[in-house]
Amino acid sequence: MVLHLRSVPRGFLNTLAGLLIIILITTLLNFQYVHLGNAGGGPEGARLDDEQSVTTKIPPNLSEHLLGAPCTIAPLTVVQTVTVTVELPKATGKSKFPVGVFTAHDEDYSSLLTDADLPVLAALRNYTLPSVDPSVSSPVFTSSFHARRRVFDQLYSIGSPTGPASWEYYLANLPPGRLPPLTHIAQHYIHTHQHPSPTACKEQTRFLVLPSYRHGSGIGSIIHGVTHALSAAIRSGRVLIYDERDGSGEREGPPAMLFSGNGEDCPGKKRGMGCFFEPITSCSWSDVRFTDSEEGNANAVLFRPYDPNGNKEVKHPTLGYGTRYGDIPAVLGKLLQEWEELASGNAGVTMSPNARKLWWRSQGAGYLARLNPWAMARIRDNRRGTKLTRVGVRGTQTDLPMPFPLPANTFSIHVRHGDKASEMDLVPFINYLASAAEIADANPSRGGPSKSVFLSTEDPTVIDEMLAFAALDNPSKTSDTTSNLQWTFFYTKNLPRNNGGPKTEVKTGGKVETTLMHLGELMIGLEAGSWVGTRNSNWCRLVEELAQVWVGGSAGSGEAPGVFIEVGGRGDWVDYHF
Repeated sequence: MVLHLRSVPRGFLNTLAGLLIIILITTLLNFQYVHLGNAGGGPEGARLDDEQSVTTKIPPNLSEHLLGAPCTIAPLTVVQTVTVTVELPKATGKSKFPVGVFTAHDEDYSSLLTDADLPVLAALRNYTLPSVDPSVSSPVFTSSFHARRRVFDQLYSIGSPTGPASWEYYLANLPPGRLPPLTHIAQHYIHTHQHPSPTACKEQTRFLVLPSYRHGSGIGSIIHGVTHALSAAIRSGRVLIYDERDGSGEREGPPAMLFSGNGEDCPGKKRGMGCFFEPITSCSWSDVRFTDSEEGNANAVLFRPYDPNGNKEVKHPTLGYGTRYGDIPAVLGKLLQEWEELASGNAGVTMSPNARKLWWRSQGAGYLARLNPWAMARIRDNRRGTKLTRVGVRGTQTDLPMPFPLPANTFSIHVRHGDKASEMDLVPFINYLASAAEIADANPSRGGPSKSVFLSTEDPTVIDEMLAFAALDNPSKTSDTTSNLQWTFFYTKNLPRNNGGPKTEVKTGGKVETTLMHLGELMIGLEAGSWVGTRNSNWCRLVEELAQVWVGGSAGSGEAPGVFIEVGGRGDWVDYHF
């Protein structure tokens, strides 16, 4: 029997075509995303103590896309046994020219130079652009590298005898062109609000007192939460101050006591955030009065970070209004609106409210996370010394020095596993690397000729997987998908990793010492040109935010501003930023 399409109703054909499209899309999505079964740890998450498995497929061309040679990826262990395979779609475009026709080859350029070329070469090495001030001119050949180097030399030396005297001085002298809009104004406004005169602190200032967050929260989560409290303090005309009362309860004492302990290993025996970060106010705890006293009337109220009923608006009767996680200080909100009008040529193109919230989280984090001189000195010594072993891996080569700063085209990849399984589907390392490879392959001139990664994670099996990947036999052969050579990896070799959460991490190598090592990794992450992670992770978000506010994206190196590459399951970042 022959079926003529003309005899089939058009509606049936349309329905059939629609079903085929749905099946095709579903199949592609199943290849692209990793799924961990719900084990009760959250709406889409799984408990850490359950066995989890991740299963997709690796096609033969994956190694060519990432590396340029066949490879196998070691299984990734989340808790017990996890089988990790990934499938990426193969490129469908096809050139009419045979592969290799346009392939470039290495040459010995020194042997090709003529006698006439030598003085030209020397002159070009020292070529400078015309400048109204010749004293500030520098050779173009090295100016881009030295510009990046100066930024990070200054950043790492804040508070040292040879560096900027203060964070305020350092931030005020960053070139505005690469910073988020109004960064200089926002940082000045926050600092001025939080630093009344000594007389005003004692006699006129009203305070919003922030107690400890839950002891299981990490540094990134705490800092993002404090930005919410900082906005509430500014909006209510109060100065934010950490709770310094003694106590052993989970909500007593200043935030981040999990990382400082009782302060015995901290400068001045400061507890909580004060162990690692600059004071957030010029006022002291002795200026705070919860009840009327001989020194004056009560001037302080306690801030409640969360509504116990999970409501979006947290009621604060003592503040006179409810706070929401999207609130930003009114003065800065108004300035942002005016800037938006100016930047759009009065065309009415404005930020969304969620984009403004993201902007405020970055500004607040940039203020709250300013490392104190003691912590910065420890981190600086580790970065340039030997305490954090700097290891580079490229093919079979090991123990390469980690350059300072990292090459401008480096991807900072933070693989968040551990206790995050209770909140999100864990993403295998190879997916992070594949996301970076897609950007690197599509942008071969984005800042350098090589592909490099700074890898950080709490999961030791991710490091093992990276080492196995990097050690694969791959001579200096390029793949057919990119002009870049094989990946180079940098990581800190002796950082304790146990695939847990903050509570287990600080038990491994001492609370303060381990925290300093992680903060050192955060600083190295700022040196990268782009970032790969998930905004489900507060740490991933914090690295990106501080890179924008402290160094201006990719640090004025001349290439395009860095980008954040999301590997999580959500397509929208709005709900990541509580």
